[in-house]
Amino acid sequence: MSRDVIIRMAPEVPTGIMYCWHTAYKVPPPSMATAGSPTKFEVFGMETFLLQVTPPAVEPLVAQFDFGPTPVRAGDQVNFMDQSSGQPTSWAWSFEEVRGPATANEQNPSRFFDFAGTFTVTLTEVNNPANTVSATASSTALGVSVKPEEARPSDRIRFKGRGFTRDGHPIYAHYSHKGKLRKTVRMARKPGACGGFEVHRRQIPVRRPGLGLWTIQFDQSKKLVDTEVTPIVFVRLAIRIRLVPG
Repeated sequence: MSRDVIIRMAPEVPTGIMYCWHTAYKVPPPSMATAGSPTKFEVFGMETFLLQVTPPAVEPLVAQFDFGPTPVRAGDQVNFMDQSSGQPTSWAWSFEEVRGPATANEQNPSRFFDFAGTFTVTLTEVNNPANTVSATASSTALGVSVKPEEARPSDRIRFKGRGFTRDGHPIYAHYSHKGKLRKTVRMARKPGACGGFEVHRRQIPVRRPGLGLWTIQFDQSKKLVDTEVTPIVFVRLAIRIRLVPG
């Protein structure tokens, strides 16, 4: 039996609700009330069907980011790059121990870290009120500090550093005076968390060190290299030896 069908539907179908549509026939349809068939409500040649509409598949929101340049040196501007998936619509950054505002709402902010250490950065993203995710990472500023800041050359002082992230490689200190390398000392067998180390060593491990300016280069190279020729991660400290009356 042939029949003409007219389908009436709303212009837009909301998601997540039960929605009805009607089919109208010029002639009553044949009976469908057989075993296993869905129940249909028939009135004057009209049929009403109930349809469950589900939302389309949506890519999950995953928060992640990167930063650069690396390594991060104390005083450098660090650029944070959002690399999230799931089409976020808003961003909320929080920064620990930075120069400038501790929060940001732009997608790719920048901040300055003025001293060495390990700092927490958190990114929270939203693409609808019920879909919020966060990602947290540690940003380590490269640097070395000494304590106390004044001591005799032969005194043992504390050296503390961060950011030497070349895994499996020791950390060395190269002592130079008047343009010549005088001594190389291994400061740590391997870096700790976030490329850190903390040791107590003689301030100048050289017998009768000369007066004037000494330079200590901390890196992960067993031999002192020209950093203008060979790009490596390094920190330099300057120590001036002077005579103290009395």
